[in-house]
Amino acid sequence: MTEPTEESSPPTAVRLIFAVEGDDVRLVSRQEVDVVVPPSDPVSGYEGEQGFWVETRAADETTLHRRILPDPFRLDVEVFTDDPTRSIARTPVEQRRDTFAVLVPVEEEADHVALMSSGTAAARARTRASAGAGALEVARFPVRGPR
Repeated sequence: MTEPTEESSPPTAVRLIFAVEGDDVRLVSRQEVDVVVPPSDPVSGYEGEQGFWVETRAADETTLHRRILPDPFRLDVEVFTDDPTRSIARTPVEQRRDTFAVLVPVEEEADHVALMSSGTAAARARTRASAGAGALEVARFPVRGPR
């Protein structure tokens, strides 16, 4: 086994692990890792879109990297049924609890990550009030911090 040296390359990514309960989200883990980060989804031209994604932003709010993910704020889940014509169905959940992880690149300009969702109560209310309204920022966390 080789020992790490002082000349080891710096980490290429930060793995962020989040816990979601209802519409509340908290960062439970931040770990620097040396892995390939999945390519960014488009960082412009998605205004008004619905769904869930994580944006890595600079201090001036410029989006540097964007990753679309399954929405942890959904109010339903897929379940298996006994119906042979419909083996999978969606069923509502009262209080959603979930965890998810995302890799974000380590970039000098990176300041924070913003979680964007159209699945929270506030986003759903805005969509009902204004047809075509897109996802809202539901939380933000600094990219750098204690390990």
